[in-house]
Amino acid sequence: MKEGEDVSKGQLLASLDLTEIDAQVSQSKNNLEKTKRDLERGQRLLKDSAATLEQIQNLQTAFNVADENFRIASFNRQFSTIHANASGR
Repeated sequence: MKEGEDVSKGQLLASLDLTEIDAQVSQSKNNLEKTKRDLERGQRLLKDSAATLEQIQNLQTAFNVADENFRIASFNRQFSTIHANASGR
C-alpha cells in the first residue's frame, strides 16, 4: 500500500509478523492448562492432607499469572493488524 491510495472499509492496511505472537499465544495457553491441572491436583491433595495451604496458594498464584499472560498474548494477537475503518484515501 502506498500513501494516497484508495482504501475500502475493512481493508487490511498493516499487520505484524505473527510468528512470535502466535508462539506466545500457544505457549501461554499451554502454561495456563498446566497450571490449571496443577491447581486441581493440589486441591485434591489438600483434601487428603497431602498438601499444605501454602502450596495451594502458590499454585493459585501460578494459575492467576498464567491466566493473565494468556490474556496479554491474546490481546496482542487480536490487535496485530490494522484495518481501514472507513473507505477513503
